[in-house]
Amino acid sequence: IMPSATYVDEALQTETGDSVAALLGFSERASFERAFRRWYGVTPAAYRDQAGQLSRLMNLQEQPIINFEVPRLPEASAKVIALLGDDQHCTARTLAEAVENDVLLSAKILSVSNCAFYGAGKVRDLEDAIGRVLGFARLKELVLMMAAQMAYGARACADFDAAHCWWVSLAAEALCNKLVYANAPISTDDTLACKFGLLGHLVLGASAEPPAQAWRQQAAAAEDLDELLDWERSALHQTSYDLSATLLSGWGMLPPVCQTVRACATAGEDTVAAAIHEAVWLRWTDSEWDAHALEAVARATSLEPPVVAVAAGQMDNEAQNLRAYVEVMIRP
Repeated sequence: IMPSATYVDEALQTETGDSVAALLGFSERASFERAFRRWYGVTPAAYRDQAGQLSRLMNLQEQPIINFEVPRLPEASAKVIALLGDDQHCTARTLAEAVENDVLLSAKILSVSNCAFYGAGKVRDLEDAIGRVLGFARLKELVLMMAAQMAYGARACADFDAAHCWWVSLAAEALCNKLVYANAPISTDDTLACKFGLLGHLVLGASAEPPAQAWRQQAAAAEDLDELLDWERSALHQTSYDLSATLLSGWGMLPPVCQTVRACATAGEDTVAAAIHEAVWLRWTDSEWDAHALEAVARATSLEPPVVAVAAGQMDNEAQNLRAYVEVMIRP
């Protein structure tokens, strides 16, 4: 008579093979193992191993698979972030002084300020770039972008396109700004979530761990971001938006922005940032904007679809300048 699987599971976890055979009424272990193979198709030892693997898998499912430590900001970047929170001492001059000892960051700030995206004409020096072109808020954003690029984008694996990630992020911010001009009820937190919400892609793009490798394969095959997000939830037990929020929080981004990014993981296209990311992601691969994606943006922003379509067309006019910005960002 075949014993219950529950009884067998408990016995194999606590008893030796000889003891289990005796408990089940077998005089010889060999007879027990032959009967066991008829019942379950495997030996008792193989059954015990499979049960252990399943137990470990169930424990893994309770925790996110991707774990990473937030890297420290480079010294100059940390000084800039600290100064930006000090109203008494924060000026274009003091910010320039904080940056100038970091040759790479200085070069990037000057290059970005001089690129066609801003159209500001010739930038004289760091103080001019910060005071006249970027402003304090955009300087902070650029410093965080550069930190992410140096920590992850510059170390991206061969099967990940960091330029694509940055283009989607910057194009999402540009479209968000166009919608703001169209009087959409979009907050600054939404705009920053558009710009920084995909940093988790950079984290996964630079990791050699098997789950990250599987993510890159899925990202390359996914038809849209919503499909990729579903896969992340089921396979990784967290999303790239969660990774983005963790990174931003560790680098001192304001909590409401981090919460807005994290909301994209649970609410998806019901949020402004996730809806815009989806539309821009599809626009990267298609010659035209996806009508359904733009309708989702309209719902998330409480605008009429024709208004969103006009804003998308305006964003298209900036595509070349956005690519110039990205090229400056990722250039070694």
